[in-house]
Amino acid sequence: MKIGRFSNLLIITLCSFLLSGQVLAAKIKVAGIYTQPLQQKWDARLHLALQAQADAGEIDYVYSEKVSNTDYVRVLREYSESGVHLIVGEAFGISAEARKVSDDYPEIAYLMGDPGSGMAANMAIIFQFLIIIFMSLAI
Repeated sequence: MKIGRFSNLLIITLCSFLLSGQVLAAKIKVAGIYTQPLQQKWDARLHLALQAQADAGEIDYVYSEKVSNTDYVRVLREYSESGVHLIVGEAFGISAEARKVSDDYPEIAYLMGDPGSGMAANMAIIFQFLIIIFMSLAI
């Protein structure tokens, strides 16, 4: 399955935006946490784009799939403590808990699917980026 240019551009842009304060000379270490199997369309697109970047040698990428909401915060904390620079995932149903973890690890960038409003200092919300993209395409 080929990754579209838009998917690659979106991932690279978001990584650059989120990590703009860090030196990008070394490989960015990225972790993905998915509550669904990677066959799910949205998770699959995100995973394939990140895996393509890892295969190209641009990033180091690890992931966990089928992580239940009851186990999500533990996995999020484990990745946060493992030395990654960026964690992508989803915070649907656990928004407050995910934001608490991001507050505890201010040096890590988080990119989360979340219906919540606003972004934390180190947490960007994918849902909001999609609305901005779709609105700009409609104009």
